[in-house]
Amino acid sequence: MEAMEGIDHTMTEDGQAEAQLCSEIVTLWSTHQEQKMNARRTREELKVIRHQLGEKLHTLKAALA
Repeated sequence: MEAMEGIDHTMTEDGQAEAQLCSEIVTLWSTHQEQKMNARRTREELKVIRHQLGEKLHTLKAALA
């Protein structure tokens, strides 16, 4: 009977370790997705800024000509 208790206890520990690992994976994946979206948003913001800068430089060039 003690051998069975040891096996059940080990399975419980394995289950807990697996649950902990799954939780860490979910957290890391969520962080990865958030950072990916932040990078995408930043790229889009930089694209808008470059476009605005181009417009302003074009306006300045026209005014100086």
